[in-house]
Amino acid sequence: MARGPAVAVLAVLAIAPHSTRVPVMIGWLIALPAACVVAVLGLVELDLPATSTPPSMGFFVVVLQGVAVVAAALGTGALVRRLSGDPHPLWQRAIALVVAVVAVAVPVGGLVWWLGADTAFDEDRVEVVPAYMAQSSLTGDDHGVLVVRGSVDEGVSYRVRRGDGVTVGEDEILGLTAEDGAMTDLVTRLVSAPSPRDVEALAERGVEYVVLPSPVDGRLSAGLDAVDGLVQASAEDRSTRAWRVDRETSVAGVSSEVGVGRVLLLVLQGAAWLLALVAAAPTLVRSRSEA
Repeated sequence: MARGPAVAVLAVLAIAPHSTRVPVMIGWLIALPAACVVAVLGLVELDLPATSTPPSMGFFVVVLQGVAVVAAALGTGALVRRLSGDPHPLWQRAIALVVAVVAVAVPVGGLVWWLGADTAFDEDRVEVVPAYMAQSSLTGDDHGVLVVRGSVDEGVSYRVRRGDGVTVGEDEILGLTAEDGAMTDLVTRLVSAPSPRDVEALAERGVEYVVLPSPVDGRLSAGLDAVDGLVQASAEDRSTRAWRVDRETSVAGVSSEVGVGRVLLLVLQGAAWLLALVAAAPTLVRSRSEA
C-alpha cells in the first residue's frame, strides 16, 4: 500500500507555500535524526535465543509519519486558504484538486485495503487445539497441550499451550526466550521412538494432551498410537490427530519463576503510564474575584 509515499510527497510539496515553509522545515529538521537512526538500525541484526531479528524501529517510524502528516496538513491548509480568495488560474485549481484527491484517497484507500487484506490476524495457529482442550488449559499449568507440527523426515516444531495460549505481543517474548533443551529432547524421543517413560515425563511437565495438526505424518502418528500411556482424543478437524496423556499430570517440571528484569520493566511501565496521565490531566486554574 502506497500510503506512506503519498503522505511523504504531500509533505515535501508543503514546502512550496511561503506561509508554511518555516514550520514545515522545522518539522523535517525534527524528522532528520529519526531518519538517520532508521537507516543505521536497518543494517543491524540481533541474535536472540530463539531467532534473529532487526531492532524495532516503530518509534522512529511513527515520528517520521507524524512529521509527514503534520507537514502535509499545513501545506494543504495553506493551499486551501490561498485558493479561497479571488479567482485563480485553472492550473492552480487543478493542482488543488489533485492534492485534495490524494489527501482523501490515502485514508480511504488504506481503510479499503485493511478491510480486504488477508492479514496475519486471520491466521490463528492456536485454533488447531480443540475447544475442550483450550478450556482445560485455562484451569491450570498442569493441563498443558503439546502441539507438534512437521514430519519425521523434514523435522518438527513444537509449542506447549497453557492458559490463554500465545496472545498478542507474547510472540515477541517467545523470541527472547531460550530454548528448553530438556523439552526438546523429550519431543525428539516422542517423534522418533516414544516410550512409556516419555509419557511419564510429559505428565511431570504438565502436558495433558498431544495434538498433531493437519497434515499429519503417518509414521509420527503411528508411533504415538502404539506407545502405552497415550489415549486417542477427539478433534473437530478429522485430519488432526490428538491424544490424552493417561497419567496424573503435575507442575513438578514446569518452571514458574518470574525474572527480576520483567518485574523492573513492569514497574517502569506503570510509572511511565502514571507520569503520562499526570502530564495529560487538565490544569486547574483558580481565579480570585475582588470584592
